[in-house]
Amino acid sequence: RFKSGPWRFFYVKQEIYTMYLTLALRRTVQAIRKHPYLLALLLFLQLLLAGSLFFVIFTYQTQLITEATALLESPANVEQNQATYEPTANNPQALNNQQDILKLYQHYTALIQNLKLLLGWLAGILFIGSGILWLLSHRLLEEGVNAGKFLWRYLLSTIILLLPGVLGSYYSLKVLMVRQTPELLGTTLRDIGMVFLISYYLLLVALALNPARSWKDSIRAWWKTAISVHKTIPLLLINDVIIGGLLALMLWKMWFWLLLPLLILVPLARLFWISGVREIADENSNTSLS
Repeated sequence: RFKSGPWRFFYVKQEIYTMYLTLALRRTVQAIRKHPYLLALLLFLQLLLAGSLFFVIFTYQTQLITEATALLESPANVEQNQATYEPTANNPQALNNQQDILKLYQHYTALIQNLKLLLGWLAGILFIGSGILWLLSHRLLEEGVNAGKFLWRYLLSTIILLLPGVLGSYYSLKVLMVRQTPELLGTTLRDIGMVFLISYYLLLVALALNPARSWKDSIRAWWKTAISVHKTIPLLLINDVIIGGLLALMLWKMWFWLLLPLLILVPLARLFWISGVREIADENSNTSLS
């Protein structure tokens, strides 16, 4: 009843704006049916990546808790006897204070070192694992994808789009540690979150484009697709609502068995995102040519 009469205009507009979603879903399903073994490998590597991240977190979590507990349980006389730091024959307590401060510094240094190692391992595993998963996702959707060309673009895209935001966030947190005020805390965390979301969105668009495009064509297609938020955001929201809803249900009900279907959904959502972004980029290219 909406295909005719006064509702026809809105029906046509809705059909245009949702056509790429239908095409993306169709392309994803067809690719999965055509390459079931590659999909199985993709799911296995996704589970392996998640398992590696959990293992690293669990390993360093124990060390971090140990060092943090030692810091919290440090002797109270370290601060109470600051006037007795100079050891003398009649004041052995001063020597004990110096030893306590040395132990406190050692625990603090070990805590910071383990935290750096944890973040370094997580970043390295996530960077390498995500690159392989994105490559396999492209090969599942399209045969003949050049691995070296894509991984080189993956490296450059990640450095160009994420590194400035990471460095800016690090500098902001250092400033926040010096000037600790509630207003500055809220503003800094909000700005860091916004920068991260925008940078990550731009990176997702860049990684989803067809690797066979030339650099010049890729940059043009990346920009036109990224600003087509009326199409990319609904596509992104579909994945986020499904995965986020399942994650929220798991945490709310404490149903940790949902972790397995959640990890299976992640590569499927990546395939759907790549298909959708390619449809949008192709549509933008055809519009420019016409």
